[in-house]
Amino acid sequence: MYWRKVLSLSLILLLGAGVWAMGREIVINLPMFTLSLYENGQLLRAYPIAVGRLVSPTRLGETVITNKVVDPTYYLPQWYEKGLEPIPPGPDNPVGTRWLGLGFPGYGIHGTNDPDSIGKAVSQGCIRMHNSDVEELADLVAVGTPVRFFYETIQVGLDPATGEPYITIYPDIYRLKTNTLSRALAKLSHLKLDGEIHQGALTALLNRPSGKMSPIPLQVQVMWEGALIDEAGYRLGDTVMVPLEPLFLKAGRRASGGFERRRAGGIWYGAAEDAARALGLGLELIEGSPNFYRVSLLVDDEILPSETFIHRGELYVAVEELARRLGIPLAWDRDARRLVVDQTPVDDFLLVGDRAYLSRRQLLTHLGLWLPWQEGDRQVQLIQPRVYLNGEILTDKSFLGQGGALVPLRTLAGRLGLPLSWDGQQGIALLGRGRRLPGVIRNGRLFVAPAALAEALPALKVCWQEHQQELHLFWTGESSVEEPPLQEPPGQVSQVLLQ
Repeated sequence: MYWRKVLSLSLILLLGAGVWAMGREIVINLPMFTLSLYENGQLLRAYPIAVGRLVSPTRLGETVITNKVVDPTYYLPQWYEKGLEPIPPGPDNPVGTRWLGLGFPGYGIHGTNDPDSIGKAVSQGCIRMHNSDVEELADLVAVGTPVRFFYETIQVGLDPATGEPYITIYPDIYRLKTNTLSRALAKLSHLKLDGEIHQGALTALLNRPSGKMSPIPLQVQVMWEGALIDEAGYRLGDTVMVPLEPLFLKAGRRASGGFERRRAGGIWYGAAEDAARALGLGLELIEGSPNFYRVSLLVDDEILPSETFIHRGELYVAVEELARRLGIPLAWDRDARRLVVDQTPVDDFLLVGDRAYLSRRQLLTHLGLWLPWQEGDRQVQLIQPRVYLNGEILTDKSFLGQGGALVPLRTLAGRLGLPLSWDGQQGIALLGRGRRLPGVIRNGRLFVAPAALAEALPALKVCWQEHQQELHLFWTGESSVEEPPLQEPPGQVSQVLLQ
């Protein structure tokens, strides 16, 4: 019996020597749930596996394959003492279609009748594989093939496709406290990283092990209108993550949601593009650092505190304060979410928080205001056209309407010596001999469209110069220099302004 054991061991060693000559080796990283077959140091195959449970962990160390069995019979632990029958080969066999015995007594690499268990820590310590995988592996290795078990939850290296450094973090399945910041930093220390590691973001990766390659989080400075904010962001590959709370404070509003947020080091972060979109801010990169800014609205070269909001590449403006500044009759009911301009409801507005915003197109349509802006501009100047009569200016702060700039009707009527009255209930001006003109009140003054005015007064010629934002009127009839008083039923203009 002794010599038989010696002979068997000698055969194993001889076969093992042959395999070593072939240079094949099985390497199993338990947290990775992967069995890798190498040949002369090159990866030949990689298979998903199941490993031992927390209460029956797979052993670590080095051993060899001691035997190979095709369609093995499964013997339950202490089956004979318990009076149990062995399970023959077949679909109910827990070890599947192949058994590769190991030098660790009672341990092996085998198939399974429970393929859903692959990728989990569920076995009694053996390595489970899909039957098709273990059949292929059995044909690729021989008795004596070295098998190495190790436990590593943090892997770092260079991405073979991009050459960029990466980190992969696997779950600490046996709770050995291997996913620590100090271990991760130690493993990253040999890489020549172009920048300082963001430890909060790295800690977040360690706390959420995905088993997937991830770029190394590197610190990025974040700016608000050219000035650095206190909290740094970080870069993950092509994505720049920025601290959200400082941006909320700077912007004076909070993003209601709609984009992914990540917590790192006690701070919430979001992708820079998502944060800019949610807060309606402009975004530019200055030497790789994100710079957020709010578009400034200038009226008469004064920055109006009305907020702007960039939405889908278009500029929107909070209209309530702007309308008040320019004397445009506008009412905004925050509770009912109802916006009314010139006694006409406006439906197509943007709601941000409890404020109503209109796009540049909507401002032109509903308020007669023009804001020349294109994406990337940091400021926008409100353009108010000029109106001239026979070369003399009537107003330098008009509004836009059908056919060009609106005409201040009372001033024009005074220059032409025409009587004027105003029906505030119907929004109709009566000019001269019963000429009815629809008008609007702007800053306490009555304005009408030049097209309607030219139709009512054939002696008045209209020339709209869009590029210069100038409207030139030419009067060929008789005129008077006296300006008649505006005749109107009491309170009607004020009633319009309040509506």
